[in-house]
Amino acid sequence: MKALSTFLGGLSRGLDEAALGVVLIAAATRRRRVVKMVEQPDGAFRVRLPGAGAADGPTLRLEGARFITASADARKFVAGARVEIELTPSRFVFRPLGLPRRAGEFLDGVVRSQIDRLTPWTAAEAAFGYAAPTDEGSQRIAVVVAATARTTVASIAEAAMAFGAESVKASTRPDTQGAAPIEVFAERSRTERRVHGVKRRLAACLALASAAAALSLIGAVALGGDADARLTTLERRIAARHAALVDSRGGREDAAIAELDARKRASPLGVLVLEALSRILPDDTYLDELRIEGDKIQIAGMTRDAPALIALIERSRRFARAMFFSPTTRGPGDNADSFHIEAHIEPAFATGERP
Repeated sequence: MKALSTFLGGLSRGLDEAALGVVLIAAATRRRRVVKMVEQPDGAFRVRLPGAGAADGPTLRLEGARFITASADARKFVAGARVEIELTPSRFVFRPLGLPRRAGEFLDGVVRSQIDRLTPWTAAEAAFGYAAPTDEGSQRIAVVVAATARTTVASIAEAAMAFGAESVKASTRPDTQGAAPIEVFAERSRTERRVHGVKRRLAACLALASAAAALSLIGAVALGGDADARLTTLERRIAARHAALVDSRGGREDAAIAELDARKRASPLGVLVLEALSRILPDDTYLDELRIEGDKIQIAGMTRDAPALIALIERSRRFARAMFFSPTTRGPGDNADSFHIEAHIEPAFATGERP
């Protein structure tokens, strides 16, 4: 259970970050109008557009928790815009705060910790901010803190959101001449609602993707089993077909092998012919030429008794019908005959010999 809760918590945080990223990217790609609402001494709010004069835009009055106006098209100025509300200084308490220069690195935390001492509210109850610090010398700085009740500013911001604002920031200016505005509040509830909506959509897409993956896995398992069965059946059919082909070719293969064997036995083998001649010819016989053409052999060379070679060749089981195919000659003062003999070669293995 702990592992499951850890996984779900991580998944929820991941969806939050993804949704926030989508919303921020979408917000960055859209150009939003910036509209200022300046609170007047009489409590009304004058709408000012960037670059417009102080008198431009309708006037809104706050009644309860909503803005009302006599202008019929006032909402179009605020709807979808980033609204910056400047509140009158009379709503705020301003307190100077002297700090060491090193505290300038941690002003947010230091000011928050001092709110309950400087103002009637705690940090959770107050809408507060501070101006840019000024150097007082002696390694010290001074900041001016502005604070008011958070409920007051929040009600004005909610009214602006209800009027169609995309986001709301609230600030005020000290009464001193040329003072910069101090931001005391920021409302981004519309963005947060978009984040939650995008998160729900992402969660739905993730659930659909998980369901599709599960169905794909189930289908793959089912189809895989069916494919295995088909493959087994196909292999069996191939084996049966191969066996049938082997059986049908058996007779033809046997006949072909017998024919080859017969041709082998009927054809002269050069090795056997040479072996037979080496046994037949006497030591005083020398060959100058040996030719095998089909089933005939022709030899030529020198020997002491050429007619005796005919008898030797005829007695061999390897040759038959030996004869001279050219006259035999003897040189003057020479004891050797020059002969040319031709004979028929008997088929190989015809006498029962093995190769």
